[in-house]
Amino acid sequence: MLSNRNDGPRRPTASRRQIAMLAVGLLAGSAGMSIAQDGPAGITEPVVFAPFDPAAPSCNAPAGLEKVLAFARDNEREFVLGADHGLAMAAKARGLGFQLDGARFANAVASTGASPADLTWRAGVEVLSFGFVKNGGMNAEALIFFDPRHAEQARVLRKRSGHLLSKGRFLAAQLLAMLNGGVWLGNARAANAAAQLLAKAAAGRLVYPVQANELFVRMTPEEAAAIRAQGFDFYDWAPGEVRLVTSWDQDLDAVAALAKAIEAL
Repeated sequence: MLSNRNDGPRRPTASRRQIAMLAVGLLAGSAGMSIAQDGPAGITEPVVFAPFDPAAPSCNAPAGLEKVLAFARDNEREFVLGADHGLAMAAKARGLGFQLDGARFANAVASTGASPADLTWRAGVEVLSFGFVKNGGMNAEALIFFDPRHAEQARVLRKRSGHLLSKGRFLAAQLLAMLNGGVWLGNARAANAAAQLLAKAAAGRLVYPVQANELFVRMTPEEAAAIRAQGFDFYDWAPGEVRLVTSWDQDLDAVAALAKAIEAL
């Protein structure tokens, strides 16, 4: 996230994979999770997924719980996967359910111009976490079950994880406000547009094409320090690489200032 704070280099304290593994163990009675090998740019291609064995001990789930393949349309390396990516067929061929992590689902919809239906149930997705919190929501999320058979199991897991809240309808009000009038999509478009402004300034430094609201930019430690000295805050991602994320309510003056600073490196 861009900000005017200057607290020194930021580094992720836990990877998305580590958090996911902890969550699986909590919610699924100590079930394990196996990570499919990444293809180019962090994309799990169907051909890479081919050797994956859902019967392996690391994938065993307690009786009654289904095994699933979970993926994101906008992955950790910022590549947006289209509706025809093929992972759904690969999952179904192995008897796996298919769940879409919608953390940046709105950004993917805005980037591709595809309909939400094309990126979800028409592409074989059975469960979607909509992704409100990273797109302007305060503290609520929605799970959408395109196959109603999965919903009853989710009720049990919701209670087990401590998410069965009293007066939940008051939290749900923010979701209705975002859906009415297309606010959720407008927020995503704003974040994506801000990222494109930075992408133009960092054109010669981009590690990957910018397809949503994240940028991976090549910077030496000295260059990153010079940018931070001007009040900008971001993660060191890999050696010689930083990650910038623009938000739904990004101050465009701050974006322009950062773009100017990057161009001056």
